[in-house]
Amino acid sequence: MIVPLQLFDVAITIETVVYGVLAFIIFSTMVSITVISYQGYRRYQSRAMKFFALGFGSLLLTQVLILPASHLLEFDPFIEQTSIQLTQAIGGLCILYAIRLNN
Repeated sequence: MIVPLQLFDVAITIETVVYGVLAFIIFSTMVSITVISYQGYRRYQSRAMKFFALGFGSLLLTQVLILPASHLLEFDPFIEQTSIQLTQAIGGLCILYAIRLNN
């Protein structure tokens, strides 16, 4: 049986707009930091910039892959939170290591 097209009702509230704008700002900032850090690593062969790029790339991985995949595939909440916290811990440790490096 063919069903006619239905209207897709999406309630756009101020909360969803604010959340979307903030998510875009965070995402674009993290992409910018990752790209600039990687360019600094490539240009100056700086180990600190390499770990900055790895750290922010790991934090970016949480937003780009894990969160959307967990909502689409309906992960177990334990696996979802563990993977998010693990990538954030790795990112934080890479950034901390980059700060402590003496080139």
